[in-house]
Amino acid sequence: MRNKFKTIVAIMMISCMIALNAYAEQKVGYSYNPNDETLFLPSKISREIFEDVRGTWLSSGMLEISNPGGGEIGVYMVTQCHQPVDEIVMSLFVDQWNEEKEEWQQVDYKQFSLSAEDLDEPLTDLTLSFNLTGHEKNQWYRLRGFHVVYKGDDSEMFSTRTDGIKITS
Repeated sequence: MRNKFKTIVAIMMISCMIALNAYAEQKVGYSYNPNDETLFLPSKISREIFEDVRGTWLSSGMLEISNPGGGEIGVYMVTQCHQPVDEIVMSLFVDQWNEEKEEWQQVDYKQFSLSAEDLDEPLTDLTLSFNLTGHEKNQWYRLRGFHVVYKGDDSEMFSTRTDGIKITS
């Protein structure tokens, strides 16, 4: 009787282990801590390029901040795939240096996405180039980017971050 009980318990335990929920696979690339050390560059451009990411779909990405003048923040952001995907989502975080607290503080956020359903051709990249307005002039800014691609129920992602540059009028 005791052996039958042990056998039944063992079968139930094995059944529970096999019947675990399955979630979409998520591959995570390099990710930044927002408070990691950042350089303050005297140049008007700072960029980070990720080449040869070589995920299942992701190939490379880039994030660039520039000072086009007039107090605007220049943004250039790219996500490239070596195979077609269903959707590309890019999130942009704008950080401003707080001199009093001696830390970066997020002051803006934008999200952009493009779906293969919206195109007549395979989706393999998303490129954005624009200027942000409405931020304080003569302050130090940096950008952080989050690049995500979706294919079916799976996703891949990685992060980018620029160093800080002074945005002048």
